[in-house]
Amino acid sequence: MACRLHISLSLVALLGACSSAPATTPSPSASPTPGATDEAIAAPCPSGAPAIADPNAPLMSADALARWTSYFTVEDGQLRGEGGDKFAAIIAESQFISFGERHGSQQTSKLMSALIPLLAAEGYDALALEVGPHSVRKLAELSTPPEGTVDALRAFNTAYYVAVDDDFVIPFFDGIEDARFLATASRSGLALWGLDQEYVFAASFLFDELLARAEGRPDHAAIAASKRAADAELADIFADIAAPAAEGNPYGRFGESPPIISYLAHFKGNAEAEAIIADLRISWDIYARSASGDSHVDRVSYMRNNFLARYAELEARDADPPKVFLKFGQVHAAQTKNRGAYDLGHLTETLAQQSGSQSANFNCWTRFIEDEGKQSDYLYDRDWYRRVSMFLELGRRDQWTLIDLAAIRSEVDAGRLRLPSSGDFHAVNSLLRAYDYQLILPLDRWVETNADLPAAPAAPS
Repeated sequence: MACRLHISLSLVALLGACSSAPATTPSPSASPTPGATDEAIAAPCPSGAPAIADPNAPLMSADALARWTSYFTVEDGQLRGEGGDKFAAIIAESQFISFGERHGSQQTSKLMSALIPLLAAEGYDALALEVGPHSVRKLAELSTPPEGTVDALRAFNTAYYVAVDDDFVIPFFDGIEDARFLATASRSGLALWGLDQEYVFAASFLFDELLARAEGRPDHAAIAASKRAADAELADIFADIAAPAAEGNPYGRFGESPPIISYLAHFKGNAEAEAIIADLRISWDIYARSASGDSHVDRVSYMRNNFLARYAELEARDADPPKVFLKFGQVHAAQTKNRGAYDLGHLTETLAQQSGSQSANFNCWTRFIEDEGKQSDYLYDRDWYRRVSMFLELGRRDQWTLIDLAAIRSEVDAGRLRLPSSGDFHAVNSLLRAYDYQLILPLDRWVETNADLPAAPAAPS
């Protein structure tokens, strides 16, 4: 099966330094999203300068942090326990929740199925996802009606499975648990927002979406023939991505391929098709420049601009401020600058400050995981948790752990709690500045693949 649970970068590399400079990240170089931009959105992030603590103040440790820690379980689709009550209160009090998840997690998708009814009951308008804008439209289609979501996604994932890379065309929705929470979202009435670039393999289904928009045209047969040539080129590029050569950039081939260029040229004047093509070109450009490390800020700005465009649409229709839950990878939920960019967590924090509301930024960690029948405890098995072990120690195998980082941050800034004086200081302080809450998952597993995959070849005898 394809493993979608990404292993974290080190905390120092992930969170980066905080800055009070205005956030004026550029739009993607290919073509900015029409509508609102984020150029005027700027706010200082937390100072990152903790007070010099009283030498008699307690040193940060698991025992010292226990007072800001609560626990809950997810049973029959509901949160139960003190931590569940606190989570429900956070949802009620917030305009935005930036949820930095662990991708590919069974527990996370089960939690989402329990959170979505709470979001709907508290008047949330949208669920923003780490997929492209056209991919999210397909997800909305596949989850209508809700009761058919698991089967519809299974058929879709099977039809578009990328065997050469053991991957799927819409990320983070290849699991049965993912389909179930998507069905819950469909029932809730929450709007689905796709803010990210289209995934690298998404062109295979989006090319079909384009062809569907040529139905009834007199040149349909010629367009279909052109698509077959473009599909053959896609297959070759996908193989190149899966097993890249020592030289060259396979991602650059998307925008330079004559068969692909020829196929896309058939859709001039079709507004829906041109929107798909424009977003594909932005995505291909971001991927092409990712090899040199130059495109991350453009990807982040693309997501920010997509968020602001959708947000402006809701503002124009509703007198109440829009409420949004964002489900993204951990790095995107930080309210501090990271990897050179001010990400979505920074944007929601800034919007909340400007409107006098609240944004809650969550980070998620796995402590206990079972894979292929073997259980691991990341407190001992992953070196990149060593610097923040006093938090991970609080994790429990059978319960969700909720740690109030914002309250701990206040204690540190008031000098009533001492940060480590060792090298651990930097990782701990970065965590406290980047997020308001830390979740530690109970025993977790990969999602169960929701696709009929070809049988693996038998081993030679």
